[in-house]
Amino acid sequence: MMHLFDPRHGCRIALSIFVILSAGTLSACGRDPASRDVVATVNDEAIRPADFRSLPGRESSPEKQLDSLIDERLLIQEAKKLRLDEAEPFIRTIKLFWEQTLIRDLIRHKEAEFAAKVSVDESEIQAYYSRLEGQRGTLEENRDRIRGILRGEKVRGLIETWLVDAREGARIDVNREILEGIN
Repeated sequence: MMHLFDPRHGCRIALSIFVILSAGTLSACGRDPASRDVVATVNDEAIRPADFRSLPGRESSPEKQLDSLIDERLLIQEAKKLRLDEAEPFIRTIKLFWEQTLIRDLIRHKEAEFAAKVSVDESEIQAYYSRLEGQRGTLEENRDRIRGILRGEKVRGLIETWLVDAREGARIDVNREILEGIN
């Protein structure tokens, strides 16, 4: 067996490494710029460094991560071949995920918007503190926590008001007959 650092094989190893690196460099020169960051391809589908960042369990080695990405691509390609991505249950699931993600992002946006408009004054903090039973710590120790709680309550109240206003401004038609038939 040849050892990597065996001096008798040094020239052969160095030449092999040079040839491999040169071939990689020369082959990259002929590619379009977008393909230079391709780590691997699976049936012409690129795996890029950004794909590694989206993986759970990033503490594993890059090789193991690449194996997972290759398996994932193969499974997805097979599912597409079987047209599972066109099946009603799949489409319904994707629609539900999309809607929930959109709602989550809207709520976060509204929270940030309303949080910028909300303030909590000292009298509100003191009133809240005085209503606490079995208080732990002094008002000073709890001030920031109470301010956060009160800000959160105010923001939630503004979101609820915004939603009521949205309902009032919308045209909503309900078919009671069908509604009553739903279990």
